[in-house]
Amino acid sequence: MRRNLLAPDDHEVSLPSHKAFPAGVHRLENLDRDFAFFGAEPRLKESIGKSNSSMPDIEAFLQNSRVFFEAHQFTNSGPVCLALEAALAKYHQVKYVVACSSWFWALALAVKELAIPTKCEVVIPSLAHSRQADVVAWAGLVPRLCEVDEATLTMTEETVASAINDQTALILPVHSIVGCAPVGQIFNLAASLGIPVLVDAFESVYNTLDGRRVGGWGDAEVFNLHSSNLINGFEGG
Repeated sequence: MRRNLLAPDDHEVSLPSHKAFPAGVHRLENLDRDFAFFGAEPRLKESIGKSNSSMPDIEAFLQNSRVFFEAHQFTNSGPVCLALEAALAKYHQVKYVVACSSWFWALALAVKELAIPTKCEVVIPSLAHSRQADVVAWAGLVPRLCEVDEATLTMTEETVASAINDQTALILPVHSIVGCAPVGQIFNLAASLGIPVLVDAFESVYNTLDGRRVGGWGDAEVFNLHSSNLINGFEGG
């Protein structure tokens, strides 16, 4: 074993030595040199969370907060919520944007609305957020996993095609943190078979694909406003 470290809950954590990793795995060979956690010199003087690396102007924030405070309505078609929907619709060049209470329920609503009612399977990538399968199961459907591309970590037209059968009710591509799924190709395949496409773009605000902004592909797209994403609503997604 390499050494023991104390975790936040005061339990010892045993870390394997470099030799314990399989042959051919090179990313983990320089832990001492590259990672401050293991003793390297930190690149930043203080930790900066992904969700607070860029903060809004405080006066603009307070001004917008006063709008919903005086209206006595924040969500559920409150003035700031409606302004956010309108701004996102304009940016993503789509007709409608609907704010929901969370990413989970937005995805669940879209799955229930778009899935072919006489069929039961939803094609999802094998490498994605685990809650996507939860959403599919909550909607009373069966997740069918397909492989992902090694470079983009997303499903492809070929991997989707291999997972489609006579029970496919919906195709659910997911944009990964390192790349976008080729939804144009997937959408063309789905259209030829009469299968709807719902894109989970939960962390892809501001991304573009084939010259178009993410947000206007497929039959619907879902974003996440969790505090760890580029645009966040404090905590809820």
